[in-house]
Amino acid sequence: MNVAETIDILEEAVTVCSDIAELDLCVTDYNYYRKLGFQTIRQFLQHDAWFFFNQPVYSFHRFERLLRTLDEYGFRLVGCSKEQYPSVDTITEQFRAEDRRRFNEELEKLRLEDQREQSRIRSRRYRARQKERKTQLLCAK
Repeated sequence: MNVAETIDILEEAVTVCSDIAELDLCVTDYNYYRKLGFQTIRQFLQHDAWFFFNQPVYSFHRFERLLRTLDEYGFRLVGCSKEQYPSVDTITEQFRAEDRRRFNEELEKLRLEDQREQSRIRSRRYRARQKERKTQLLCAK
């Protein structure tokens, strides 16, 4: 390896001071993180995984892509050390379980809301029938 190749390799090295464009994120992910105000990889690494998981317009796949991309470059988010989580899969499994829990919780809320609405509709129909019967009885007298 000559000096020119060594310099090229050093120039291509991605460091914590590198711009997030160096991570080769897909365009939508890059734009999303730019809108959140991220400029450098260091800014990513100052947050824990829950910060990204709880973002508005959250996407589990975007979150997982970020974890995998950072791992490919040798970076980990706060609280996601290699000692604690040997692979990205162990991190994502924890968050996938939380994602499922939140999804099921939201489904339950929607189911209860639907039940309440159906109950309201039945009550309105019942009151309308009662009013109609009362009117019929008054007219019959």
